[in-house]
Amino acid sequence: MTEIRPKMLGDEVEFYLPEIKRIIPVKCHPQYARAEELNTRYIRSELRGLYRDEAECQRNLTDLHALWACLVNPNAKDERIVKSAYWTSCWFTYDDIMSDADWLGAMPAQAQEVIDDVLPALNGDDDGTGKKYRKAARDNILMMQPDMTPRQMKRYLRDLREYIDAFTDEVAMRARGEIPDWKTYLDMHVTSGCEANLTVLEYGQGFDLTEELETSKELREARRLVGESYVVVNDLFSFRKEYFQGDYGNAISVFMLNEGLKLQEAVEKVCELIEEVERKFIEKREEILGSPIGARPDVRAHLSELGYAIAGNLEWSYRTPRYNGAGHVWNGVRSGKVTITPERTIYHG
Repeated sequence: MTEIRPKMLGDEVEFYLPEIKRIIPVKCHPQYARAEELNTRYIRSELRGLYRDEAECQRNLTDLHALWACLVNPNAKDERIVKSAYWTSCWFTYDDIMSDADWLGAMPAQAQEVIDDVLPALNGDDDGTGKKYRKAARDNILMMQPDMTPRQMKRYLRDLREYIDAFTDEVAMRARGEIPDWKTYLDMHVTSGCEANLTVLEYGQGFDLTEELETSKELREARRLVGESYVVVNDLFSFRKEYFQGDYGNAISVFMLNEGLKLQEAVEKVCELIEEVERKFIEKREEILGSPIGARPDVRAHLSELGYAIAGNLEWSYRTPRYNGAGHVWNGVRSGKVTITPERTIYHG
């Protein structure tokens, strides 16, 4: 394992997980079973070459990528939710490549080769060549292109460029063992894919809100809050995975290393942030619903879906082996003692 910093904790770590108070309910897309089946085939047929070995591919097959898509976009059109699941698996894989310190996450030169290979697929100058990384990105984009308007596709590609470009800074910082301050960290990670995710959610609903996002600061702020929720939720649950990979690019690590908090204090702070950002989102959503733009059916439906995205991402994070270890089956425990090891998360209750 690549060890950029000495372990700040041991190989078996315990903390108390507070129950996260949730306001927005969870909803799952009715086509989940079909999406999971088809997405399994997609990973094997289209993404197998991106993984380092068969064992890694098998682990990704069980990470419930399609469940994530169906929980964050439960009202997507039936014919689009499967493509959204494909999107999730494709771009989760790039995230793995660039965040794992044992892969390319601490190797700036090698990571840049992958980024340079992918960028033509996002810049409009793809000549149809490139390596396996560009092909996977290109095919994933072309799959969604017929259902997007030209201006939405332009915005989506811009979002993906920001997502890919952010990896350059993250990998370099990880290689140096540098831990940014919280604001810098949050801004970097909201940029890393969150807006692209929300464009896919918008696409799933069959909306093009390009003009509304250009003119409504409040709508942009609501989507930003969803991105912040994704970051703090994912960092709480992915701490095990990242810590044992030697990756300190995580909110808990930021608070421990930069603010001097103990592990339990950092966990509690992240849980408080999860609740706080949901409350802020609800307040912002109510503000928009009370304005002229909030009277529009498409905007109202999108704001509702953004709420489901917050709730769904949290629900998925309890369930996924991606964060909790191979073979993980969640026992329904939302609070109590938690043990993390290199192999798994154990929820004791």
